[in-house]
Amino acid sequence: MYLRVSWKNEAAFRYLFDNWFSLLIRYALIRLGFNVKLMAKVNGCAFELSPEAFGYLVNRASSGLIKLIRCNDCDVFVIYMNGIRVPIKELEKSDAHDIDIAIKNGWVYDLTNGFWFKNILDLGIFAILFFKSLMRVIMSNWMLRVRLLLMLAPT
Repeated sequence: MYLRVSWKNEAAFRYLFDNWFSLLIRYALIRLGFNVKLMAKVNGCAFELSPEAFGYLVNRASSGLIKLIRCNDCDVFVIYMNGIRVPIKELEKSDAHDIDIAIKNGWVYDLTNGFWFKNILDLGIFAILFFKSLMRVIMSNWMLRVRLLLMLAPT
């Protein structure tokens, strides 16, 4: 079994983790069948990663989807290119492909409450554009305008 690492992935290792070289060696040992834990370090925080989550992070960072990893007092989270923050725990329990699709479709993860929701800004822009186009149709059709005025007129 061979482990292929391109220079692009190595740059992603260096960019994401402080101990990128030891992580690379440990990941190679895991791929060869050894029972080794991946302990990642980012800005003084140390946390354990599964090999699947580690591969996901490196893959997404090398393709440009993940900007960086940060930690605060209680959690470690990934920051995507559009500024969305997702905790490492969510990456461990969810499918990586599903998270990518959710983020691309405007879903945002709420760090304080721990759930996904649709980005309200996108819905607001959609509503504004819908009502603008509706008003254009009403204003361009005089019969529709008259009917609307008759419906809204007090009786």
